[in-house]
Amino acid sequence: MKDSELEALTQDAVELALKAGADHADCVGVIDHALSYEQRLGKVEGMEESEGHKLGLRVMVGGAQAIVSSNDGKRDTLRDLATRAVQMAKLVPVDKDCLPADKEQLFKNPPKDNGLELYDDTPVTMEMLIEATARAEQTALDHKGISNSEGSGASASKMTVSLAISNGFTASTKKTHFSLSAAMIAGEGDGMQTDHEYKVTNHWADLPDAEFIGRRAAERTLAKLGAKQGRSLEAPVIFDPRVGRGLLGSLLSAINGDAICKGTSFLKEKNGQKIFSDAINIIEDPHLPRSMGARIFDAEGIATKKRHWVQDGILQGWLLDLRTARKLNLSSTGNAARGISSAPSPSVSNVYIEAGKASQADLLADIKEGFYVTQLMGMGVNLITGDFSQGAEGFWIENGKLTYAVQEMTIAGHLLEMFQHMTAANDLEFDRAINVPSLKIQQMIIAGNND
Repeated sequence: MKDSELEALTQDAVELALKAGADHADCVGVIDHALSYEQRLGKVEGMEESEGHKLGLRVMVGGAQAIVSSNDGKRDTLRDLATRAVQMAKLVPVDKDCLPADKEQLFKNPPKDNGLELYDDTPVTMEMLIEATARAEQTALDHKGISNSEGSGASASKMTVSLAISNGFTASTKKTHFSLSAAMIAGEGDGMQTDHEYKVTNHWADLPDAEFIGRRAAERTLAKLGAKQGRSLEAPVIFDPRVGRGLLGSLLSAINGDAICKGTSFLKEKNGQKIFSDAINIIEDPHLPRSMGARIFDAEGIATKKRHWVQDGILQGWLLDLRTARKLNLSSTGNAARGISSAPSPSVSNVYIEAGKASQADLLADIKEGFYVTQLMGMGVNLITGDFSQGAEGFWIENGKLTYAVQEMTIAGHLLEMFQHMTAANDLEFDRAINVPSLKIQQMIIAGNND
């Protein structure tokens, strides 16, 4: 199916929904083509090529909504789909805030080439994925002390997404994703350790070399050998960027419009208040070229824009789509996202904690004893109360240096207190939709060995 055909299908689905009795409708269509390859110890674990298209139609009838989906683009199928959706909507509870955007709210004249550089037409083949995967795994296995492999893999996908809304909005976006990973094992028996490296980019040329992936996977795994428990105390904790983004994710969940509407966020009364130190700025930039979460308009046809969610430590507002904005008597922030089978809901794209001035070494320097966290386990974050408690692994800090690996630890605190005593390093890198530098929390409860 061609991109132009996909856009026409989404428009047809919307028109058919209106003819079937819908007051309003929108349709998301996706064409994708994906290659993936996995191996372990040089032997094929999986090889797949897939191609297809899907449509997700949402209808609104008398203030109620229903969603149906299909991978069949025939007009008769679309007509049946629209009829079924309208019938479903008449059976569900009414939500008067489930309405599309007014025309004056819509992003005007969405361009075909939006300057975000999300699409790469490099002809990546299965042979290229196999070669990169093999080099990554072999590079890791060549490191002395690596005893086994959990596997290595690579993927390439190309996708076109089209959105049509009954208020007149129609636009399409093309994007590509490429990934490469390796996961290794070191040691034996009770002393066995594992770790990995994984990278994903929009452009094939931006993907790190396979040797880099393998080397980082091996080095991280080997560094964990001999891990033991650290002692229990209250001390500084530094979050590696790989896990630090979870702290930012907790903040974003707590300021999500859904949580605010339901009153289930520990930050529900904190809008406009200082919740971080003056040095912390949290920015969303959906227009950052070649970034994983970039988008020029959201899933409801509203323009996205760069904004501060936290500026000089002060919380600047809530993440809103149209529904949550109406419930709070506010305006959408252009943060709606949706899937084929789901309604729009607030989500973010390219959010990051701004880099600080200090290096990671500077953050470590004044710590007499503490914990550098590289992995978190469990679901111990309560966004209603703000309580934080998770299992953790990483490295013990002594006199400003990383010393030995530690495991079977727990760190605990309260998110608001952690935010207020957070320092950001200068090592910010953009490789996900949510990115952070190394983050230091001045004091946390660390539970380990009480001997």
